[in-house]
Amino acid sequence: MISNDDRPGHHARRRLQAEAAVQTNAAQSPQNPEALWPQAAQEVLHELRVHQIELVMQNEELQQAQLQLDAARARYFELYDQAPVGYVSVSRQGRILQTNRIAGTLLGMARNMLVGRRFSRFVLKEDQDLFYLNQKQVIESGRPQAFELRMVKTNGTSCWTRLEATAAQDPEDASVIHIVLLDISERKRSDATILDNAERISALSRRLIEVQEEERSNLARELHDEIGQVLTAVRLNLKVMERQDTQGTHRDSLERALNVVEQAIGQVRGLSLRLRPPVLDDLGLVPALRWLVLQQTGLHGLSIRVEANSDDIELSREVASACYRIAQEALTNAMRHAAAAGVMIRVVRGADSVAVSVRDDGGGFDLSGERGRAGFGLLGMAERAKLAGGTLRVWSEPGKGTEVRAEFGLGA
Repeated sequence: MISNDDRPGHHARRRLQAEAAVQTNAAQSPQNPEALWPQAAQEVLHELRVHQIELVMQNEELQQAQLQLDAARARYFELYDQAPVGYVSVSRQGRILQTNRIAGTLLGMARNMLVGRRFSRFVLKEDQDLFYLNQKQVIESGRPQAFELRMVKTNGTSCWTRLEATAAQDPEDASVIHIVLLDISERKRSDATILDNAERISALSRRLIEVQEEERSNLARELHDEIGQVLTAVRLNLKVMERQDTQGTHRDSLERALNVVEQAIGQVRGLSLRLRPPVLDDLGLVPALRWLVLQQTGLHGLSIRVEANSDDIELSREVASACYRIAQEALTNAMRHAAAAGVMIRVVRGADSVAVSVRDDGGGFDLSGERGRAGFGLLGMAERAKLAGGTLRVWSEPGKGTEVRAEFGLGA
């Protein structure tokens, strides 16, 4: 630790120590010829001896302080040099003034060779504008700047690096920029892998929904065209048998069989329509939603209405399916969980988008709770909207109902 020997208190203590040393030396001397000197000469001699001892003590303090300073400087340079990140000091003109070992490794050049070179020569050409912009902001504002760009080693290879730049002044009061360099190439590779995996998952999810809709259409068609025709043929045969049974021998059995077949035909027709209503493909979204509401009329005691500013909205099959399924799921949630008296479905066509909203006047829920985070099909609706190029928003509050709104671009 450097001695603050210019402080009055410290100087006084050193003066007292010197005075004591002079008195001790005088007491130990067998003869004292200075005692015969004039008083003024004795005082001058005494002051000289005290001052001499003070100088010796001050010199010892300065030597100790120098040793402490050297030790502190050595610890600083050890920490600076062995730091796990790169340190570079750059002049206002952009030339490297000082680096540590890691910076040399990161830039692919011995640090003594780096000094004096322009730092920007190690920045990828495409990222140099970003570097100069942040350099300017650091110098002009004095505020630290953190940014990411690609550095180029002397062997031509590049690596992603995070830079944290701070403005400072050197001993000559010149502007200096201290830059911390952190190699983030591995993180960037991980981010790219995660992004690639996310895109793959998104593509697979989109394809899964497409396949589901295709399978729904195929199954609905098979139910209607094949099983429906078979059941219709069975009903016709039973009708023939009923007419042929003139004696009424099998009347009750035939009536029961006809009732079962009629129920089966109705169930198959209903299932076929629920899987993929033909009206969605034939007439469009709004007529399909009106048909959906018609099927639910009277159920659960709900009043359900559909409003649209246009019945003729041309949409891609993907977007039309997403709008219909989201409205269907939201309506199902309102009927099952909201304890609502009324539900309003709105379809609004804008200049370049279409929005479908389903609002109920039920109990609502806390969006920050478990139900808001993951329950009741919200995640499925959000994912379906995202995969079709749209967005989904949900508003809800306990006691104030719920609104689900999906929006898609007409060019999607």
